[in-house]
Amino acid sequence: MTRGRVEGTPASGAGVLREVARGAVGVFGGTFNPIHIGHLRAAEEVAEELELGELRFVPAGEPPHKPARAEIAPAEQRLAWVELAIRGNRRFRADPREIRRGGRSYTVETLRELVAELGRGRVLFVIGADALEELDTWRSPEEILALAHFAVMTRPGQQGALRDLQRLLPPRLRGAYRLTPDGSAGSHRETGTRIGLLDVTALDVSASAIRARLRSHRSIRYLLPEEVRRAVLESGAYGVSRGAPAEEVS
Repeated sequence: MTRGRVEGTPASGAGVLREVARGAVGVFGGTFNPIHIGHLRAAEEVAEELELGELRFVPAGEPPHKPARAEIAPAEQRLAWVELAIRGNRRFRADPREIRRGGRSYTVETLRELVAELGRGRVLFVIGADALEELDTWRSPEEILALAHFAVMTRPGQQGALRDLQRLLPPRLRGAYRLTPDGSAGSHRETGTRIGLLDVTALDVSASAIRARLRSHRSIRYLLPEEVRRAVLESGAYGVSRGAPAEEVS
């Protein structure tokens, strides 16, 4: 058996996460600049697979990892687009706490607040495999792992390092968990929070590509919900003329 891994827990990351998801609240953070169907489909599949009663979208107020001159729409606009995008989904909720807090948005502060409100063991943080690989660049990453359960989104069919938490976790954080032999799940050594890999459909849509299409006056139709598309065009964000008719800049 590989050092640092343990027997006794389900080999499936989804199986481990389902055990702790009962009564937990999912937390999906991001800039959402703008929110698009890739975000929404991933969140829907996580909520469905883990049978979450609630999944919160938490838009960052001032993302600390983005360059100072990055093309980021105002926080209140991004929040409004999230609210439009999730309207009608009974499990989804927009959580404005990082915007209301002001200043730079740090995940560790958000998780501290949520654990204080909901209780330890009731917060499940949703993160992409690529973001997990860079977690050591976040503020207080050791505390982040100790505070919440982690659902790590991966793409079906991925192999190698992308299917093994021992290799996905940054080196300084690998000792935080006792991992299953296949590397798909683990239990935090100190707090017992769980981590697991979860396959979600990979849609080749990105916010940066949407912004690039807008700058070049190309269609963004069907890359984000229609209500959001119209709101983005009317907002004047990303270099589009404010109030541009949705039919003109599609």
